[in-house]
Amino acid sequence: MTRSQAEARGLTVESEDITYKLIEPIDPATGNKGPAVQMQPDPGWSFNPGESYWGNLGETLAERAERWHPRIAGQLLTDNLQSDTFGLYLKRPRDIYPALRLGDELSRSVGATSPVAVLREEELLPLLASGIGASELAKLPAMDISLAADGCLELSGQGIKAVFTVIEGRLVLTDMENL
Repeated sequence: MTRSQAEARGLTVESEDITYKLIEPIDPATGNKGPAVQMQPDPGWSFNPGESYWGNLGETLAERAERWHPRIAGQLLTDNLQSDTFGLYLKRPRDIYPALRLGDELSRSVGATSPVAVLREEELLPLLASGIGASELAKLPAMDISLAADGCLELSGQGIKAVFTVIEGRLVLTDMENL
């Protein structure tokens, strides 16, 4: 509701946040002040579905991709990286986003507990700031994979090099550059 709509209905627009402060409510029927109570939101109002949407979506997709046949999961994740939804995620990354599904043996060989390699907010934001975008990230599934001397996985091809490092049991994109 806009300020003018509120004023048209005779409502007062407050500029001070009174959350968690004591107020003395006025009984509309009698006009008497009631006992002081702390102003606080009802349970559940602290939940922000917009904040948690991408994290939950990414976690759910990653978990499902772990269980699906590698070819099906790989195609799904490839298609997902080329979708409009992924473009929206990149505008405001939250938590994790699955990028590709590797072979179980390859992921275990580097100490990962999941074959699904992910993009993670902490590492992705600096890459986006450096100019890496959706078109480069969408090329990840088509790149050649090799094991680096430091135990990381390197993906290269199509003029791009990407490095996935095991963090907390997951393969996470930690570096990417145009060659």
